[in-house]
Amino acid sequence: QFVPPTVDTVEDRDEESQQYFPTKIERIQTQLDRFETMEYKELYTPSNSVSNSYRRSSEEVHRDIEEAVSKRKKKKKKRRSRSEKEFVRQLYAEIESERESLISKWKEEFEAERQDDENDNEDSSFAKVIRSFGKSVLNDLLSKLMDFLARLEVFISNLPLTIGAVGLAWVTMGVVWFKFMEETLDSCKPVHFNSPQCLFPEFPGCFQCETDNWIYKTVLFFHFFCDCVAGTMIVMFCLKCFLAWRVVLDELRNPTTSTPLGVVCMAIIILAAGRGEIGKMIVVFTSWCHFALAFWFYYMVLIKYRSSPDPSWFPNTTGLGYAAIKTWLYFPWTGKFLMSFAVTFLFGTFFLSLIQVSKNKKIPAQVCWIQMSAPSITLYALTIMGQPSPKREVVLESSSEIMRYFQNVHQHLYLPVQHFMFCLAVMGMASAVCALWLRWDVVRSKRFGPAHVAFCFPTLSHANAIQAYRGAIDSFSTIPEHSVLKIVLFSYWMTVLVVGTVVTIAMSLKFFYHLKEWTEVDVSDEQEPPALDQTEVVARDLVVAMDQYTARNHHRVNRSQFVNPAVLQANEAGTLVRVQRGAENGRNAFVRTRKVTALGFEPTMAWSEFSEERAALLDWVARNAPHTRQRTMSVPSTLMSELLQGPNHPVDVYGAVGHQRSHTDDLASWGGAL
Repeated sequence: QFVPPTVDTVEDRDEESQQYFPTKIERIQTQLDRFETMEYKELYTPSNSVSNSYRRSSEEVHRDIEEAVSKRKKKKKKRRSRSEKEFVRQLYAEIESERESLISKWKEEFEAERQDDENDNEDSSFAKVIRSFGKSVLNDLLSKLMDFLARLEVFISNLPLTIGAVGLAWVTMGVVWFKFMEETLDSCKPVHFNSPQCLFPEFPGCFQCETDNWIYKTVLFFHFFCDCVAGTMIVMFCLKCFLAWRVVLDELRNPTTSTPLGVVCMAIIILAAGRGEIGKMIVVFTSWCHFALAFWFYYMVLIKYRSSPDPSWFPNTTGLGYAAIKTWLYFPWTGKFLMSFAVTFLFGTFFLSLIQVSKNKKIPAQVCWIQMSAPSITLYALTIMGQPSPKREVVLESSSEIMRYFQNVHQHLYLPVQHFMFCLAVMGMASAVCALWLRWDVVRSKRFGPAHVAFCFPTLSHANAIQAYRGAIDSFSTIPEHSVLKIVLFSYWMTVLVVGTVVTIAMSLKFFYHLKEWTEVDVSDEQEPPALDQTEVVARDLVVAMDQYTARNHHRVNRSQFVNPAVLQANEAGTLVRVQRGAENGRNAFVRTRKVTALGFEPTMAWSEFSEERAALLDWVARNAPHTRQRTMSVPSTLMSELLQGPNHPVDVYGAVGHQRSHTDDLASWGGAL
């Protein structure tokens, strides 16, 4: 039988002290006070009226008081022990009740487990196998799903930005072939852009066709298929911006790696145009983003890197032509505003780019091929000048005299501009073909990379420009229908269109085949390259040194003998890639690497080639470093001798009180030697 022990805690003692001790102290104090009073003094002091036998000393009084106090303590101690016993009994009862509840709960759980075991024993072995197999399959599916999502994140984050070039090539290919079908079919009739019959407002020209024709259905299906491929590329780019925005921002810091962003903007604008209010919002927003990108790009290449114009500039600058022509469908004056900038960018950089491509053999063929896109996109954008606004369409249809005036003005002003732009487009094509011919051995020696898709979209943009030029001739020129010029122009257009289509399909299939290889980068055995602001180009200030020397000796220096410092910086820093979750090994989620095959539209240089080009540039800068003079003053030797008045006479050159020029010798006699 359990016997509860006595408990004397601090809390209990405090409680007892509050109950008993104040009363005891008060009584003792009262007795002491009374003893001090006269009453006790008279009682215990000798007097005549009291016998000495009844006299008591103070020691006896104190002894009596102590006995009374001790009796009181004993009584209180007995009471306190009773209360402590009652408290312990109550606590013991609570513990017992809790123990009983726990025991009952354990019994219930034990009974439930025993019941489950009995049910399992009653089940057949086949049911057990099915149940265990289901659990293992579910766990396996979950693990595979998580691994798939991790790999998908790495795949999307490490996608090259040149996927925008693939999207632009496919959406342009669908538009050009659809326009070819509309021109050749007799059942298609031209209509105005702002009429309800214009189902596909795509330049040049809009047509209303019979939808029952099997050729129309086939080409329309191909058009939608091309849009789906381009849309997939755009969705992948948007996912990359969401999952790996750090990578996109890092690529915006260098002109070499930021070039494909202009191609992405063009693909989005062409794909979204004519698709309701949502498409309108996307077109306007992307057009202004492209406008801001153009000025940011010019800031980098002209102020930060001081580069010479080359074809890699055109996607971010003259590519505004696509933004202009698609924005014109919704806001005509905004479209013309953007078109003016595209034309300005073209005439400011195209001719310098032609010279740069012809002189600098170190510009890769992929970049040189983009040369033909600048005048082609601008020619295509200028077709909006041949289209009347919605208000003018009503006026032109109501008056034949105003229509003749409109035709006459465009025949004498608009058509010559189109002739000139077509000549520039042919010059760009010739320059690109010659550059590819001269660099063909280098192209064949390098393995296929994301930069090779640069051969796709410029070719189809050129075909689109030729189609726009043919539309201008058919609308405003007096050249006969079956003349030699139109036959040659049609043959040239078909040749470019067929070649561009074949090249686009072949390059795209190869591009998709190598995507897995390009996105899964193993950086475990590589030392991480420096960041963009820690490379040799920045540390040695090569851009400023070259710019200063060129400004002083422009007739002597030939900058085409060196690789662009921006390209060297991009090759030295590499690019950011996403490491798969769980495989970081102490690194960050995003690490830099040189194990990529392309930086924008520039193929990655081999390490030996990069080291050689960087050493050549560093050696040239070291030999031609700018000579600066700090806090010096040129003084003729005769004036110096007069000022010095002897070899040891200090002179206050600056005329300041207390400031004397340091001790110098007379340099007059050394003038000839100096």
